[in-house]
Amino acid sequence: MRGPPVPKPHVVDQSPGMSDADRERAFDRFWRSSDSHHDGTGLGLPIVRHLVDASGGTITLHPAPGTGLDARIHLRPVAPIPRGWRSAGEDFGSRAPLDHRTPTGRGG
Repeated sequence: MRGPPVPKPHVVDQSPGMSDADRERAFDRFWRSSDSHHDGTGLGLPIVRHLVDASGGTITLHPAPGTGLDARIHLRPVAPIPRGWRSAGEDFGSRAPLDHRTPTGRGG
């Protein structure tokens, strides 16, 4: 039985790339390559890894073809929503407006 397709985004840049050792450290907070020629805090990749990890996925760094860096993100499949369930925002705006003059917050 096949499940839903799993998104596997790639982010490829055209930088000079990173050595194997630099790719190992790239997810350390505040770390920046010694040959870095740009401004930055060293927080971008650590934040991305935290968000991907929190969603049950993984991120890995690879050399891009030619030059640059290929960040590969593997996300876990999302379970389908059971029939009859509604998402939290599905009925947004469908309720009557609040009336702050009544104890229940509803007019009438």
